[in-house]
Amino acid sequence: MARLAAAHHAQRDDFVRALVAEAHLCAVTPLDYDAQPPPRLLESLSERTGWSRLRFERMLLKPPESVLPLKSGVREAYCPECWRADAAQGERRIRRQWRERWTVLCETHQTPLFESRLPIEVLLSGYARDPEWREDGPDGFFPGHVCLELLRSQQLLRALASDREESPEASDRARVLRDLALLVGMPWRRGSLIQWSLAGPGVWRKRYGWETETLDITVTAPRGATVVRRHALRLATLLMLRMDGPVHGMRSEDQSVLVLLQHIGPQTDLAWACNQLRRTWSPWHRGRWSAAFEWPETRDPVYFAQQVWVPGTPLNAAQEAKVDPIT
Repeated sequence: MARLAAAHHAQRDDFVRALVAEAHLCAVTPLDYDAQPPPRLLESLSERTGWSRLRFERMLLKPPESVLPLKSGVREAYCPECWRADAAQGERRIRRQWRERWTVLCETHQTPLFESRLPIEVLLSGYARDPEWREDGPDGFFPGHVCLELLRSQQLLRALASDREESPEASDRARVLRDLALLVGMPWRRGSLIQWSLAGPGVWRKRYGWETETLDITVTAPRGATVVRRHALRLATLLMLRMDGPVHGMRSEDQSVLVLLQHIGPQTDLAWACNQLRRTWSPWHRGRWSAAFEWPETRDPVYFAQQVWVPGTPLNAAQEAKVDPIT
């Protein structure tokens, strides 16, 4: 659709709306032509291009939560290495895998995906010589050993999202990874854990978190830009490695997140969220979390409420000393 729009000197969304109008279809907002387009639109495309309708149907994405919704103004993710290879061949393509919510790394080159500042019509039309990536290279945040672990995490989560049959151990680990990735992107009062890992406490240049104003940890899919999803999975992978044992060579900002989880006040929103997720895990992973972050004996908010704090009564000085204000 982007290539057809570029050939008609139009933007993709305007071009699709024109096709919908000419096919006498009711306007649908937003129109999901990547996963569930109106049948008449496919027939119109088949008539105009000479491609069979079956060929278009084979290009459609699956409609579940695992696929990113295509919205106006949202930039496509692209692998820089694939960009260079595609540019050399003269044909640039968006890979289907890149449109999945849990895909943040190119599995061919083990390179983080980046967004271009260019509209998709320009990005794919061949006119652009420079993709104008939104960020600098992955040096520092994504060294080789982190990308390798991130690739394993991504494959587990993609299998979980697609309901692909995996071993019970792999599915269990994937669910914990998913919970941790969603947790680190929650917009707490002092910023998400992603922000702590990027800039350290107290330094916020930009908001890095999910597109929600509520602390809802019941969602099962990340809703955010590529950079947020990429760092959420990176941080969740580091937390998972910490549950497996000592982690060497971590950045100081990432280490601060681990320290925060070890010393978080038991009556904070973050502690309750951690505990709510932890209670849904298998005994194996609950034990790993307890060993890594000193739960549940000293940080379990339910234990704290039962043993220390009586609801409806003010905290005395001794109790206040045990409560961290971070939420």
